[in-house]
Formats: sequence, C-alpha cells, structure tokens
Amino acid sequence: MILPLCFQLVFGAFGAGSTVTPPAAPLQGPPAPQQTTSAPQKNHPAHKQIDMHLLQEKIKEKEKDSEAAGPLYVYPGVVRVKDGKWMGYDYLYNITSNIPIEVTVIKPKELSVPFTGEAIHDHIANLFHEAGIDTTVNIEGGQPPVAFFNMMILIYPVNDGFIALTDGRLLETVSVKRVTPAASEGVLQAMTWEQQNLLVASNENFMSLLNQNVETIANNFIERYRFFEAFKKRRAGQD
Repeated sequence: MILPLCFQLVFGAFGAGSTVTPPAAPLQGPPAPQQTTSAPQKNHPAHKQIDMHLLQEKIKEKEKDSEAAGPLYVYPGVVRVKDGKWMGYDYLYNITSNIPIEVTVIKPKELSVPFTGEAIHDHIANLFHEAGIDTTVNIEGGQPPVAFFNMMILIYPVNDGFIALTDGRLLETVSVKRVTPAASEGVLQAMTWEQQNLLVASNENFMSLLNQNVETIANNFIERYRFFEAFKKRRAGQD
C-alpha cells in the first residue's frame, strides 16, 4: 500500500544524537503543546521586573494564546486567565545565548531509519549559529547547561513509509517553590518551550518531510528567540 504524499498535523516549532529503542509497539506521542518561559540566566544581564501589560502590547501580534481543552492550561509557558479561561503564551525574555543541542531518536529496536541523530544535530546547529546562538556545551562546576534545546524524534514504520513525531523542546534550570535541592543533589531542570509536528509519509518522501519539520520547529524557536532579544534591546534603550 502506498501512503499519501504527506498527512501532517501541526500541534504547536545536540552533541551526538542518542537512540532509545523500546519494544516494537505503536508509539504514543506526547500531548499537543504550545510554547514558553525563561527564568533569569547565569552569565546574563540582571533580570528586571517586567511590566506584563507592556509586554502584552509589544507581542500581541506574535502571541499565540492557546485555549485549554479543560479548566487548566497544560503546556509550557506563561499562563493567565483571559475571558474566564486559562491561556498561555511564549516567554523567552532574557534567555541565554548559549543553548547546546541534544537529539533523541526513539524507535523500535529492529527498525533501520534513513537518518542519524548526528545529521539532525548538525542541521539544527547550523541554523542556530546563523541566528547567533552558541551551541557549545559548557558545564560549570558539574552543573547542567543553563538551557539546552532537545529535538526528540519518535518514529514507527507503517506500510510503505513511516509515522514520525518531531518534538522540539527547550529545557532550563528552574526554581520551584516547593523544593530547593542541596548543592550535592544537583539542580532542577524543566521544559519551558515546546513545539511538535506529526507526519505520515511514504519512504520516498519521508526524509524531505522530516527535514522540513525539524527545520520548521528550529526556525520557529529562533524566531521567538530573536523577537525577545529585540524586545530586550528596545527596553534597555528606554531605561
């Protein structure tokens, strides 16, 4: 059976890639997301108190509010109540410019795929470098990176092709009110931005569509990074 050229659902948009091989069973992708936040970063200008009303005016054309299906907003981001419902949006203000990349490939153990994590990593790294993002892994004092970008690819064969979920995620070190780990226990990290694409494609078209999805997610993250960098510079000029 030959699959249609492409059936694609858009839900939300490093080192060597790692491969996780679970049993050969249909994969369940993570829930559809939206995008997100940032805490003050090490080696970065002091985090200033933000006028959230001013920020909303500045980004109202870019903001991608997403209505929660239930009473709670379940994706990364800054959340608020709007018109009686919880909403969320991106918030990458004051993010570090040093963002390493990690690629994770999840597939059945016996499945041979037409790409490598290293190739995906290098493609994303080239896009980041063009945007002025340093992808060097700097581990200071045994601590994880302040922020890093993870591209997770879940892939499973279907008939004469593949189904794949590409999940781009920003992870950062965060503070949570309920717990402060001791220095010997490490630090807490959490996902603060996410975008996913799901595609079904024939063998002939899979690689071009996978590359397109990966590039779309990476470029969407870069667009948000650049927007908040520009906003920060404009705000610094007004202080």
